[in-house]
Amino acid sequence: MVNRFAPSGYTKLPQNIPDYLEKCRFLPKLNNERPDQRNPIYKKRFSSLKNLVLIMNTNDTVIKPKESSWFGYYADGGLGTILQPQETKLYTEDWIGLKTLDKAGRVKFIKAAGGHVDMSDADIKKYVVPYLRGSKRRPDVHDGSAAAKDNTGSEEVTTTGN
Repeated sequence: MVNRFAPSGYTKLPQNIPDYLEKCRFLPKLNNERPDQRNPIYKKRFSSLKNLVLIMNTNDTVIKPKESSWFGYYADGGLGTILQPQETKLYTEDWIGLKTLDKAGRVKFIKAAGGHVDMSDADIKKYVVPYLRGSKRRPDVHDGSAAAKDNTGSEEVTTTGN
């Protein structure tokens, strides 16, 4: 029964990717990771999003590595190297359309201070609500003193947390 619930299906150990691809039922399918089972409809639907707002909490101790909030992850084989989203095969081979969305300028990589899902109401209003309401004015992640480009070229916003 544990194989049918999503939380158990979230576990991906970089030390044993073949076992993960074979036995994990949820995440490899959702991320189009199995080469012989890639579903072009997943990529088509995901890449048709108008916007994708990815928020990483800088002090997250629940999601490991915290960069997986942005589709980053450990390099295959160990826990030593963390790949930025643009360095993963999921991105470079565009398995789900993340690269397509990013190249079209429709992905926002937001870095929020705080723990797991710990954002202030002000930050939620600034970075999330405009997308939910369909507002014509989207938050400009380059405005404000905290905006910056990191070394991967990702847009980055440091927020205040609660």
